[in-house]
Amino acid sequence: MSVRAFTALKNLLLDLGYTGVFVDEFESIARLSPKNEQATLNSIRYLMDQNSDGLCMLFGCAPEVWQDVMSEYHAFSERIGQEVALRPLTAENLTELVEDYLERERTTTDSGRAVRPFTEESLELILQRSQENIRQVLSVCSRMLDEAATEDQTEISTEFAQELF
Repeated sequence: MSVRAFTALKNLLLDLGYTGVFVDEFESIARLSPKNEQATLNSIRYLMDQNSDGLCMLFGCAPEVWQDVMSEYHAFSERIGQEVALRPLTAENLTELVEDYLERERTTTDSGRAVRPFTEESLELILQRSQENIRQVLSVCSRMLDEAATEDQTEISTEFAQELF
């Protein structure tokens, strides 16, 4: 029954022009008992075997869990075509990310710093406290922008950022 449901979902996605399925937070599989983890991976492997044409599955997973899965479950790992390890966010990447994030909503061109109202120092603190995680960086920046607007702050300094952490 689940194979038919998955196949129907895959066909619907293909009809809509999508060719991939993204499974995020795949590391939650590590919370299962060994028996249930094996059964789940076998089920996913079976679905992949039954739907190998026109389907791309992407798994988002913490590296340590992914390594365990790939080393312990060979039948599953043999079906993985390519692995891509994401690198941590660097200070340079952070500046580009924040510039792009702000640029999407700017109504005027901002002369000067493209990361304004953030200071370079506050961005360093954000990078450190977010543990180089893009999702956390965007969440923190959004919260800081909202708070700065509420408090009529024109600059998000290190001190202001520390208060919000």
